[in-house]
Amino acid sequence: MSAVTSRYQDYKNAGGMALVTDKPSGSCGTASMKFTADGGNVATQATDLYKRLDAGQDELYVRWYAKYQSGAPWHHTGVWFGGYNPPSNWPNPQAGIRPLGNDRVSFAVEPVWGSGGPNPVLDFYNYWMQMHTCSACGGSYWGNALISRTAFTSSDNTWACVEVHAVDEVSLEVAFFATVSRGRAGSSASRRLETEGTEQAPASRIASKPGNERHRSICRPRYDNSAPPAGDCR
Repeated sequence: MSAVTSRYQDYKNAGGMALVTDKPSGSCGTASMKFTADGGNVATQATDLYKRLDAGQDELYVRWYAKYQSGAPWHHTGVWFGGYNPPSNWPNPQAGIRPLGNDRVSFAVEPVWGSGGPNPVLDFYNYWMQMHTCSACGGSYWGNALISRTAFTSSDNTWACVEVHAVDEVSLEVAFFATVSRGRAGSSASRRLETEGTEQAPASRIASKPGNERHRSICRPRYDNSAPPAGDCR
């Protein structure tokens, strides 16, 4: 496993990671990564990998294949990407705090609705300078969902392909981060993940002047619960 974790700036709970032969049908990969987190203590409540990519681009495509264990109370379990200014060697999501527009931005697709039940519903969980709070949030800003479609589900124990396309209108090189897996306290859950292009994917960019330049990203999710075409490793 050290050959994998050595490629990342930061990781948590290497003991909860395993390369397994189960993978999407038609994939040109030889294995997938199985992440297991039990939520029981600080050492094992999160299993993740964090990669910083310094070549900046205005447009991002991130595609991954995920299989979620049935019945698990998923909590922030998916792929996150975005950027920090200044760049960071570790994830720092700053939960509940709205970004200023020149400091950070993040996009995620993960199980958001129906956690613990069958076939959880996926949605965005995004942080950006114009995100919204809610009447019951007490002034905090929690990641915003954007889709709210009950058909956007992750079928239990079934490989699903998810692709997110993000476009940035301003330019400043910052960090790229992806792949976070967590389980709620008292649970033991596993997720298998195969990603494409995360090593080569460009960094996000955000506004460099607070309040003067507006960051806007257009996120278009694409979901396919069928097997990817043979050799589809673009």
